Amino acid sequence: MTSSASEGGASTRVWVVRAGEGGRYADNFEEKSLIGIGFNEIGDVTGMDRDALFAYARDRVGSRGGNIAGQIHRFANAMAIGDLVAVPDSGTRELLYGRVVGEYEHRAEPPIAHYHHVRKVKWLGRRNRDPLPDRILFSLGSLLTVFEPSGQDRLAHFLESGDVPAEPAIEETRSPEADGEDSASTGAREQEARNQELIGKKVAQLGWAETQDLVAGVLKALDYATEVAPPGADGGVDIRACRDPLFLHPPILKVQVKAKPTTKISPDEIRQLNGLVDRTGERGIFVATGGFTETSRREASQMGIQLWNLKRLVDLFLSSYADLDEATQELVPLRQIWVLEDSETD
Repeated sequence: MTSSASEGGASTRVWVVRAGEGGRYADNFEEKSLIGIGFNEIGDVTGMDRDALFAYARDRVGSRGGNIAGQIHRFANAMAIGDLVAVPDSGTRELLYGRVVGEYEHRAEPPIAHYHHVRKVKWLGRRNRDPLPDRILFSLGSLLTVFEPSGQDRLAHFLESGDVPAEPAIEETRSPEADGEDSASTGAREQEARNQELIGKKVAQLGWAETQDLVAGVLKALDYATEVAPPGADGGVDIRACRDPLFLHPPILKVQVKAKPTTKISPDEIRQLNGLVDRTGERGIFVATGGFTETSRREASQMGIQLWNLKRLVDLFLSSYADLDEATQELVPLRQIWVLEDSETD
């Protein structure tokens, strides 16, 4: 049912499997030693070859069947034991990576979230993906749930050794849509998602002061007056923000900013910010380009502290870009381009 690891021209085949929006289930994948996908309209496909799977999917979901079947086929049939798999975590800029060690399974009771289609993986670690060349990062930004990114040999070398090999004389040009099964994903949303991968890299590279200014600029674009703490001891609050420019009428936002893209925020740091927030008229926001531990997210939710990981910050930056002041735009300068809107596929 599986193909050889050498098929496709790479000595070690590399797959990207998304763990929900923004990689929200990456920690669960790691904990359970699994990868999983949804597409629950399609049941158990054990033993189905490509043609049978496509016919079955089109019978179940109509015009969407080809797109769904292509991704399930890659997950269940094309992916081989021994292949490398990488799971992006958009909140941390990390790639969780490991080797596939189990055949395709369909579990009646999903072990993770809503994922019935699963495979066992031996996880090997995590790597910050920003040292990768932009063209590989661009391919990693695809919206597809299961795909082969470009630069297979270079990406495999990076995952296995941590080193990025020199640029080849002729760069591989394969794209995730090369098999023609996912043409619906090549429009505006796909282009936007891939560009966000590169924008996320740029934001993650900002220093602490620049990140603080970026957050303050976003808040101003959202119609908040802001006060930015000067360099030095800030008492745990980097930015104060309020709808009232005189800060006389609550709520007042107290914002802590951590620009450490390789370090997740611990629960202790969440508790420290919480201790500075007066519940009668203040709200807390913790911004961390390295993301948060699962315990931190849980405690922040209980305390009412809003968390902005890197993905959340980038999303807010992009959605408010036209309203940002010039100084904030210059931190991550962008140029507007026009692309065709996605066509309807249902």
